[in-house]
Amino acid sequence: MNTITLTKTQKKLSPKRLLQYGILIGVAYFAFRMFDTLTKNKQQQQGGVFYDDDTDVELPENGNDFDTGNEQFQFDKNVDVNMDVNIAGKEPPKKEKSKGKAKMLADNVDELDKMIEEEEKKEKEKQKEVVRKKPNPDPEEEEDLKELKDEAIEDFDRKHPAKNRPFHKGEHFDTGDDSPEIAKEKHKRRIEFFKKIKELNKEFDEDNESEMHESVELLYFVSAAWTKTFKDVVNLVVSIQNHYPTASIVIYDIGMDSDQKNWLKTVCQVQVKPSFIEVWPPHIRDLENKLWRPIILQMALAHMSHLIWIEPYLVINRQKMNAYIQHSRKFGILFAGQRQKYSTYIVTHPDMYYYLSSDTRKLQRVPHFEINMILLHNTNTIQQRFMKWLVACTIEEWCIAPIGSKRSCDTPNLSSAKYYANCHRYDESAMNILLKSWMKYDLDKFSLRDVVTNRNDGRDAKVRARVCSNARKAGDL
Repeated sequence: MNTITLTKTQKKLSPKRLLQYGILIGVAYFAFRMFDTLTKNKQQQQGGVFYDDDTDVELPENGNDFDTGNEQFQFDKNVDVNMDVNIAGKEPPKKEKSKGKAKMLADNVDELDKMIEEEEKKEKEKQKEVVRKKPNPDPEEEEDLKELKDEAIEDFDRKHPAKNRPFHKGEHFDTGDDSPEIAKEKHKRRIEFFKKIKELNKEFDEDNESEMHESVELLYFVSAAWTKTFKDVVNLVVSIQNHYPTASIVIYDIGMDSDQKNWLKTVCQVQVKPSFIEVWPPHIRDLENKLWRPIILQMALAHMSHLIWIEPYLVINRQKMNAYIQHSRKFGILFAGQRQKYSTYIVTHPDMYYYLSSDTRKLQRVPHFEINMILLHNTNTIQQRFMKWLVACTIEEWCIAPIGSKRSCDTPNLSSAKYYANCHRYDESAMNILLKSWMKYDLDKFSLRDVVTNRNDGRDAKVRARVCSNARKAGDL
């Protein structure tokens, strides 16, 4: 007969199971303690005994002696302490005595405040005495320290170029490290600038002025000449005569001598007009920086419905102007030139933004456009959106040529520059800012690559200008 033996197996608890049991025990213990505490607090309300959460503490019967283990601290009976709380079954003190103590405590607080005020006055008097006794500084020593400080600041600025500065829009703007006098003058000039702009505001319907259809045969080429650029302008005139023999050429005199001016008047297709440079503000008479170009453009628009401005140092090398004219009809303006590998932000003095508003972040992402030709149509839209602002900025010296502005840049390789290169492009910077803000920073709307002109390399110098009256030839000058 087979027998079956039953053996009892012992099952070990896993660590996870042990942890669960431990948590259950802890929760049960915590619940028990909470229940016990609530029960004792209920008894305290009835019997006058105070209990903490974990330890039962019954205060001594005298109510004002606390044993800390080393020494006793005893309440000053002259100081008011709220004894209305029923501690350890002791009866509360009478309210009449409590009021008297409260008054005494209030008097003590007032006296303490007076003492603090007196101490503060004494401290201030001591500081004033120290300032009075301070000897007058040596002017020469102060000047030396100032020079050292300026040198250190300049050295730091060279090693750590400043990042984008926030430019505030509105009446007040960031003056940076300007002196109070310069900051005040900036503010005054800016107010006057926008006051003039407001006076020039006129209502216009931009939609009715789109798609202009002037005759391509009635072309007006405009440029300017002075003694230094006269020969370049003659070469420009010759190139226009060769490619556009029926076009009109208008040359503004900004500093030619009498012989040059008289000879140019005899050349076919050419009109010489005065610029009245002698009445211009002094800063516009800086011919090298071409601050005069916006003034010449505005004077030309006063006599023409449309024009083509060409830089004096360029010559026309092919007859491809129709495509540029067609593109300019959409908005009334077109730049022809080259897109640079750097942005307008890199080569524009920050103070120009105080007058010509721009989103500098977007400006940084769009290439700067170097201008060779400008095609302009004399419309209300162009006058209000472009010429009004450009001319106003040109007249205001601190807009077109801010303090400290210069053409040469501190950064040799502008294509890799990320920050302002401490240089300025004057009217070209202003034109880039105005057109980019107007056209939502879309270069395709107002610019084309220049394939019509190139720099004068001297090859056209041998060709003589056609003269329409008895006068000396170009080679005689």
